[in-house]
Amino acid sequence: MSFTTCEIKCPANLINKGYPSSITVTCISAKEVGNVPNPVSWKLLTTHSVENFEEALQIVNWYTARWYIEQVFRLLKKQGFGIEESELESGWALRKLVVMQLAALLKILQMNIAYSQPEGGQPIEEIFDAEQIEVLHKLDRKLQGNTQKLQNNNNPKTTKWATWIVARLVGWKGYDSQGPPGVIVLRRGLERLGFIIEGIRLEKDVGTR
Repeated sequence: MSFTTCEIKCPANLINKGYPSSITVTCISAKEVGNVPNPVSWKLLTTHSVENFEEALQIVNWYTARWYIEQVFRLLKKQGFGIEESELESGWALRKLVVMQLAALLKILQMNIAYSQPEGGQPIEEIFDAEQIEVLHKLDRKLQGNTQKLQNNNNPKTTKWATWIVARLVGWKGYDSQGPPGVIVLRRGLERLGFIIEGIRLEKDVGTR
């Protein structure tokens, strides 16, 4: 990561409209290194004062948080929960719907974050209940591939292990070259997991009658 100070001049069509002739900003260049699929390469401009590496890193961390905000909006919209298609007429009803969706949305973000963390994210019990974990173990055995690259080599006590299974349910292959599963894939996978659990419940219910 590197940074430098630069100056942006006012566009010619705005010179006579009271705008300053130029603005001083800091340009920060940040790039992921190492064996990372599709490494990010950011060029960030900020009006915040940046005097050292720590302050530059703070700007990058702020922008990273903005990325998660964008993921929240993406999940709420058409490819995710489709909030725009809601036929609710009152703002209060719409707010309640969003709050209910945020519970599932938070789980998806926790899974997405877990896949990028070396330790595998949070303990699985913090994200999934006992019934879900039991079903995930059964699915894990079914979804394992024939080669090392197509096997779930993650710690079963971590959220990353569960994320691998949820993503595989909807066609994600699991290859390192493919990159981690995205939030839309995880949303669909969670939906599929819910259908599977409901089917298991129905089978148990029928068997006890």
